[in-house]
Amino acid sequence: MMNKTITWHVFASYLLATTFLCYEMALQVSPNVLAHQLMASLHLNAASLSMLASCYFYTYTSMQIPAGLLFDRYNTKYLLSFAIIICAAGTFLFQSHFIAIAALGRTMMGAGSAFAFISVLFIAAYSLPARHFALLAGIAQLLAAFGAFIGEAPLSAMTQFLGWQQTLVTLAFIGMLLAFSTLLIVQSPKRTLNRAKKISIRQQLATISKNKQTWYIALYAFFNWGPIMILAALWAVPYLVSRYQITVAHAASLTGMMWIGLIFISPLLGWLSDRFRQRLKPMRWSATSGLIATLLLLYYPDLSLRYVPLLLFIIGGACSGQIVSFACVKELNKENTIATAIGFNNMAVVAGGAVLQPLVGYWLAGHWKHQMLNSVP
Repeated sequence: MMNKTITWHVFASYLLATTFLCYEMALQVSPNVLAHQLMASLHLNAASLSMLASCYFYTYTSMQIPAGLLFDRYNTKYLLSFAIIICAAGTFLFQSHFIAIAALGRTMMGAGSAFAFISVLFIAAYSLPARHFALLAGIAQLLAAFGAFIGEAPLSAMTQFLGWQQTLVTLAFIGMLLAFSTLLIVQSPKRTLNRAKKISIRQQLATISKNKQTWYIALYAFFNWGPIMILAALWAVPYLVSRYQITVAHAASLTGMMWIGLIFISPLLGWLSDRFRQRLKPMRWSATSGLIATLLLLYYPDLSLRYVPLLLFIIGGACSGQIVSFACVKELNKENTIATAIGFNNMAVVAGGAVLQPLVGYWLAGHWKHQMLNSVP
């Protein structure tokens, strides 16, 4: 049996891991707020901005399974510290005026961020009581959504005060401080470092891939998180500015309602799922409510701006269904493959950024009628 005593180091490790998750989520959605500055500085259109932003998700997505395999085998402290350093270095490069360097920085941000959510669930699975796993995942998502909320209106205000490049430099410095704190404090879960070395990587991947339920859950997670990837992470601010002729700051504050919805609903949904031992029903409720709210936001004629915050809140809250999917994955896979299985599911979650953001960007560019707003398409 694993020791599940909640010591100071266990609590601090979970807290620092969730802080990194909060940090990387702010970086993930930053192009949403910086869209106009990036398009003007780098001379981008909708399609090229989407490609630049999605560089994050290509490495984030492709690194999910490798990150899970590494957590199953090696020391959590060093993996997490190195990941944060890579993320911070990428943030510094992202403020370049050269698109190739900016793309490299965005790619590095994605590679480092790939370890964040897995680390939180890994620590929760092996160091904290199993009966609270969905709740702990919900709390982690709450803090991640808070980080994304910081990446909306507060980051917009910070950008107006410091300028977009100095803002990114400041975020890079914060990342380095977080990496140093992680190196000093985080401890790997006890009796876990050698549990996966008894089987080969091929056996681990085969065990996960042969489980049909893992694939079904991953497909659900992909589509459930899609609105976050399309709207909150990139296109909601430009969409609201274009449709309602409001300022970027106002649009960013409205978009933040998606993250507030995620903040409130994620721990609640996780708690309900644990309390009533139900996984499927919360996932169904989330998908249904999200679908209805999205249809109203996009297609209801003459939708008043006063209803937009409520609809965005519901859409964001509906995306919390993917939290329950991680509890399903944990329960459906063997103990020595948990981190890898979590990585596989998280790969499906964030694949929306790599697939859906460029898809929407190319669709918008293809239907552009050569209109300009403040010298930006």
